[in-house]
Amino acid sequence: MWFFRRKKGSDGLVTAKILHDVASGNTLLLDVRTLDEYEREHAKNSVNVPFLMLHKLKNRNFHKNKMIYVYCAAGGRSNRAVEILHNAGYKNVFDIKSLEFWKMAGGEVETILKR
Repeated sequence: MWFFRRKKGSDGLVTAKILHDVASGNTLLLDVRTLDEYEREHAKNSVNVPFLMLHKLKNRNFHKNKMIYVYCAAGGRSNRAVEILHNAGYKNVFDIKSLEFWKMAGGEVETILKR
């Protein structure tokens, strides 16, 4: 079983249980990569809000107490995004680093075909 280290506010671990939580709609899986990266491949059931557009998150209907797991390509943007979201009042935001970690844990991925 793969483990993801929590960022900000906890020294615990998050297990691959998030796969089930995301699939059941109990949590939000936030992809902070660019739209182009997202369209090439992304975690199933994820929502794309590119890192440079995080300021628009307040206009979305995301409850500030909902569990949010954030990923990017390598972990840099997701780490900064978690900090930004915490500072914006989101209480339960955690960094799972990268799409590769998602896939290694057995998470499904999708692509968007361009015409």
